[in-house]
Amino acid sequence: MRLMAGLAITFVAIACGRKPGSGELLGEFQQPVGAIAADATAMYGLGADLERMPLSGGPSVVLASGPGGFSLVVAGDSLFWYGEVEKTILTLTKAGGTSRVLASLQHDLGRLQSDGTHLYWIANDYLTATEPWTIRSMPLGGGPVTELLSVTGVAISEMVLDDSRIYFLTEYRGGTVPQTGPYGIQAMPKDGSRPPVMLLPSEGAFIGGLMRVGTGLFWAEGTIATPKIRRMELGTGEITTFVQLPLAGSTTLAIDLAGAFGFVHDCGNRDTGCWTWLRSLPDGKDRAFVDGFESAAALDARYVYWVVGNGRELRRVPR
Repeated sequence: MRLMAGLAITFVAIACGRKPGSGELLGEFQQPVGAIAADATAMYGLGADLERMPLSGGPSVVLASGPGGFSLVVAGDSLFWYGEVEKTILTLTKAGGTSRVLASLQHDLGRLQSDGTHLYWIANDYLTATEPWTIRSMPLGGGPVTELLSVTGVAISEMVLDDSRIYFLTEYRGGTVPQTGPYGIQAMPKDGSRPPVMLLPSEGAFIGGLMRVGTGLFWAEGTIATPKIRRMELGTGEITTFVQLPLAGSTTLAIDLAGAFGFVHDCGNRDTGCWTWLRSLPDGKDRAFVDGFESAAALDARYVYWVVGNGRELRRVPR
């Protein structure tokens, strides 16, 4: 299962004639979910509860009640997520049972992900005077937390991995600690053995939504009037434009080696409400339409999955 990489960009819902359908309703989660992840047989949703729904269809099952978190990851036979209330990283086997705390005191954790042997994440220790941003890792099965990088005067907002490196985005966030940079896309070894190097300075321009697919890095850049998705070939450093997007409301992006899809959120007035278009990229073809907002999405070899409307309906559309 290829998972969605979140991307906050903006562009306009353009009338494209007759609306497409809303896709196949696979089932409903018992509680609204804000993150989904999957293996070959089931979709897992995280909201007020952690639930499992068979991809073959059928009711969801609650694996854990009240975890209240995000950054859901499936790795091996286990699930991993961030517990926002207690500031912990938790794990639970796919079969269910009792969740286990892997790491505590992980403030403002983001971008939890795995390379199959370790977990990696971003944390912001806002309770300290310098409010450092850090990149940390630990073995999947538990063990010591290793601090791979600590920076001040800049925020680490995005992070992705490949076999040997961590790529991350630094940006200006303001606050009580002076912001001095440097800002842009940087890379460092996964073991933290060497300092990071700058791959692409932002130079004051907007950059967001860092993703890696195959040998390419993807991100959004430009102004609201001319947003675009850019790609860097990691072997050569060559940068190209993947797609130029028209202006509009907020959007998330799901992308893997087989294709890319945009979830375009837009609103009219109090009578027309809000809606979401699912479009293939870069051709912009309408694939599905629903009233309300998409809250989570994922891809596999056959389908685009999205949670829509009330945050409970899991729908899918053939790729």
